[in-house]
Amino acid sequence: MKTMNPGFALARSAVWAVCLAWSVGCASAPPKPVTVSQAPALPGAELAAAGFALAAKGDDFGAEQYLLAAVAAGYPEGPVTRAMIKSCVAGGRLESALAHGQSYVDRHPEDWIFNHVIASIHFAKGDSVMARQAIEMVIADHPGHAESQYLYGVIMRDQVGDMVRARDAFEQYLSLEPNGSHAGEVRAWVRRARSFPVAVNKVKRR
Repeated sequence: MKTMNPGFALARSAVWAVCLAWSVGCASAPPKPVTVSQAPALPGAELAAAGFALAAKGDDFGAEQYLLAAVAAGYPEGPVTRAMIKSCVAGGRLESALAHGQSYVDRHPEDWIFNHVIASIHFAKGDSVMARQAIEMVIADHPGHAESQYLYGVIMRDQVGDMVRARDAFEQYLSLEPNGSHAGEVRAWVRRARSFPVAVNKVKRR
C-alpha cells in the first residue's frame, strides 16, 4: 500500500480545517444538471453550485473550471477560492492550489487564514523557506492560532532542523490546545526533545 507524503497529508488537513472554519460549506446540494457549453451563460450562483457539486463527486478539475467561471460571473470570491484550493489539493495539483491561494490573499490580506494554508502547501512541496515565511506571518499577528503553532513546529523540526524553535512552537500549541488533535503526538515529541543532545538542538541555518 502506498504511503501518503506527510507534507501532502498536512496540506490537505489544513485546507479541510479552513473549510470547516468558514460559514459556507465547500459543497452544496447538487444543482440542476449543467453542461460546459452552458457555463458562460449561467449566473454566478449556478456556476458555483455546479462546481461545488462536482467537487463533492470527486471531479476536482471540472470543479475548478466551474468555480473559476463563477468568480468571473460575479460570485463571491472567498468561498469559491477556498473550494478551488480544496479541489486542487485533493487532485494533487499543489501549484494550482498555491496560485489560487496566493492570488486571493494578495488581494485580501485580512483573510490571514489563507497564509496558513499557503504555508502548508509550500511545506508539502518541500519549500521550507516559503513555508516558514508564510506561517511566521500568521503567528506574528495571531500567536493564539494553535494549528499555525503546530505547523510552524513541524516546519522547523522536519524541514529547517531547528529543534529549539520547533519545541517552543509545540509547547505553545500544547498551552493553547492541551487536548487538541495533535496533543498526544506533540507531547511525546516534546518529552523526547528535552533529552536531545545540545548539538541536536542547535539552530541549523540555511
